Amino acid sequence: MLEQKVFVENKDFAVRKISIILPTFNERNNTPILINKISSIMKIPYEIIVVDDNSSDGTWQVVSDISRKNRNVRLLRRIGKNGIGSAIADGIKYAKGNAIVWMDVNLVHPPETIPKLVAKLQSFEIAKASRYIEGGGDERKFKRKFAARSLNVISNFLLGGIRDYTAGFLAARKYVFNKVSIDPKSRHGEYCVKFLYEARKRGISVTEVPFVMRQRGKSESKSKFSDYYSYLKLILKLGFNLT
Repeated sequence: MLEQKVFVENKDFAVRKISIILPTFNERNNTPILINKISSIMKIPYEIIVVDDNSSDGTWQVVSDISRKNRNVRLLRRIGKNGIGSAIADGIKYAKGNAIVWMDVNLVHPPETIPKLVAKLQSFEIAKASRYIEGGGDERKFKRKFAARSLNVISNFLLGGIRDYTAGFLAARKYVFNKVSIDPKSRHGEYCVKFLYEARKRGISVTEVPFVMRQRGKSESKSKFSDYYSYLKLILKLGFNLT
């Protein structure tokens, strides 16, 4: 497993509470499933923060109903704002835990990986879920698997240190975000590439934990195949120090 061995601030760090951030837009079918799965496996104090961009399918209403029964669920409904980068950034500001997790709500990220990521925070500041280390994998259709794998071969070559820059599923000690911010202008997954790249530049310790990316649940994909060009453009810009 690829691990970056550097000095770790707060070596005696202990997770007191986990804040799990779920950015949503038109995911009313998948969101309750994921919330239930997360709630069934968590063994230490946690909160689930659903950051919803005023979904037209009423996702925020579904979450609001759930939050009345499950006090671990909190809703941040955003009106007039959108994009996954700003959603995660706002979720972090809203979070009460000293450990942050974020993941997609479309069921491609298995919640069973959360405890494995969080356990790594005892020794590392960021724990990144990875498809491309031993034990990882990708069950999606060939076109998406090929595009993602190609991007990560290029990013690993140019940026180094991490096998899977684009999965968008990780845990981090909350103080990390005082040093490295999430790009609020990012509407797609480029925010994760930039965040991880900047974290490593600043000497923040990162490790990878294997996971298998699954087929998405019952919702329409927000990403387009052309979005991969945006990833590639950012990777090349970072890799060649272009401004």
